[in-house]
Amino acid sequence: MVDGTRKEIYSHFSVGSAHQEIRVPINNQSIAGYSANNAQIISIVNAYDAKELKSISRELTFDRSWDERSGYGTRQILTVPISYTKYVVGVLQLINKKSEDRFSEEDRDSAVEMLTEHDSIIVQLVNKIITDAHQKNSSDIHIEPYPGKEGADPDVIMVGEMRDHETVSTGIEASLTGHLVFSTLHTNSAPETLVRLLDMGMDPFNFADAFLGVLAQRLVRTFCPSCKEPYHPSPAEYDILAGSYDGDFDALGFSHTGDLVLHRAKGCENCNHSGYKGRAAIIELLEGTHEIRTLIQNKAPVEKIREQAVRDGMTTLMQDGIRKVLLGITDIQQVRMVCIR
Repeated sequence: MVDGTRKEIYSHFSVGSAHQEIRVPINNQSIAGYSANNAQIISIVNAYDAKELKSISRELTFDRSWDERSGYGTRQILTVPISYTKYVVGVLQLINKKSEDRFSEEDRDSAVEMLTEHDSIIVQLVNKIITDAHQKNSSDIHIEPYPGKEGADPDVIMVGEMRDHETVSTGIEASLTGHLVFSTLHTNSAPETLVRLLDMGMDPFNFADAFLGVLAQRLVRTFCPSCKEPYHPSPAEYDILAGSYDGDFDALGFSHTGDLVLHRAKGCENCNHSGYKGRAAIIELLEGTHEIRTLIQNKAPVEKIREQAVRDGMTTLMQDGIRKVLLGITDIQQVRMVCIR
């Protein structure tokens, strides 16, 4: 990405839990800097070949320090400037072609096609996320093109979080032009996600057309396998589970018979005497059925959306949590800590 204030190209990345940054000036001394400075595509066969670099520019060099620190061996490099209107906003850099000794004309054309302005919606979304990432000193977008026939462009776009009207509306417009858009949102449940997006000012008809589904998830603590203790639940405890399920509890196949076994935390040295070790996900998946899309178009309240989703086969967070209680993975206290219903 381009930092126009400092006239540098920079990239953020993670090594383990540590965040690191590479910055190079926008000038002719580095490969990415040259590509941004001259708005020019560069294809290099051997980055260590000084003669090849000098044939492009007398000032051009390759910084070997990152290879020396990481143990990585850079050879082939293809850099393509990312432009919007008449400005360079970043540089795409591909390193080391696996199957051949150099990047081909087809590789160059594919990279250029991916970065052209023919789809202004994608450019707007990328610029929006790049701006947000720069302000937070991190990057939260990845674009991965599917290989396909000429003319096909079903890009997959991953946005870190949709938190404002501009990002959401641009993402929906991108999905309506044939792109698959993934993102995250902070809500209490999957049905509440739809209401939250509508509250941001989304056009309900465009949103309904674009919507495929939403997956809500929570992490619950799981029993330590070394010390979890089996026991037979009382009728009162069984009735609490059945009442909290709020659905067809009998379909789970766990009747209150003499051989019904639940588990509880005990504690040992392997779990620091907590009784719990590890996490498991409880999830609910709301699919964009015809009925759900109709409710979106009518801006239905969250309760009606939830009721329809359950009729369409959605298992709620609480229901999935209770199923994991019956399977001996966790207990109802842990489930209630992370989900409302």
